Amino acid sequence: MGQYWLIINVDSKQQGYFGNLRNCFFDGILSRFLSARLCPLQPLPEMPKIAPTSKPADTNSNAERANPLSLPNELLYEIASNISDFADLLCFAASCHKVWDVCSEAVQEWVDEWATWDRCHIILLGDYTDELPENLLDKEDEADIREWLAEPNASKYEVGRSFYSYASDCYSSIFSSESARRRLKSALKDRPLSGAPAAAIERMLEVPDPKYTVLRNLSQKLYVRQKAVDELREELVSEFKSMGYPSAANLNLGDAVVCNICWSNDRSTSMSVDLTDGPWAGDCFDIVSMDELETDEEFSQWGDASKDVCATLRDCYESEYL
Repeated sequence: MGQYWLIINVDSKQQGYFGNLRNCFFDGILSRFLSARLCPLQPLPEMPKIAPTSKPADTNSNAERANPLSLPNELLYEIASNISDFADLLCFAASCHKVWDVCSEAVQEWVDEWATWDRCHIILLGDYTDELPENLLDKEDEADIREWLAEPNASKYEVGRSFYSYASDCYSSIFSSESARRRLKSALKDRPLSGAPAAAIERMLEVPDPKYTVLRNLSQKLYVRQKAVDELREELVSEFKSMGYPSAANLNLGDAVVCNICWSNDRSTSMSVDLTDGPWAGDCFDIVSMDELETDEEFSQWGDASKDVCATLRDCYESEYL
């Protein structure tokens, strides 16, 4: 059966438990999750200004002085930053233009942290791991783990297993609550958001641009083309059709990440192909358009890893089903 695996976003301190590697790889749940999270959300747009319909209140009145909107912008932002429920934050931000202008940055920060994983360090870690990839954790992360290990109930393992246990215990689970996109939708549905604020959130939820067809490994300046993965998927579906194995039909750019970010010192994986020494484990990724990649000033320094990645994916399927 092999060891169990945890997908970890080191930067946003999020994790998800995926059981054994075979199920994790072939059921497609993790790859679809990554392919969606690595595409950027639309940026939060500015609100159109609406002319007031009534005469401004007397700024010298006691009522005006008691109005929270009379607070300095710095205090309004501090209030927004301490609102833990995202729906409440949205409603507070949407109360008027002044508050929206002040708080939209806090809204954007929440979305950037919880709704996307692009440009974050990601690793799929096995629970038998003793050593971690070099420079995966910074000094602050290491200090947090040492502090956690000092607690009476903490599991005492080598650094790799300690990090697996620490992330399991202390990082936010990607399955413990609704996804960020669903929470945005819920906020629109359950709270009285309308007009420009509602339109702004709906714009952020737009389906990722179909031109997002290139996976980039930002740490190593490598990329994988969606077209190459699509061609491999068609080949595998055709080859395995008579055998009744439909899982290849789900191949996407997320699979290109999964097959390269596994990490463990133990080779037991419940798979025929050994993926435990992932060359991209702990790297940063995003999914962009080919135009964005080709217009990069350093595009000449990027390497096309499509052939190698597709060869690894083919090995995984052939060793499993042939």
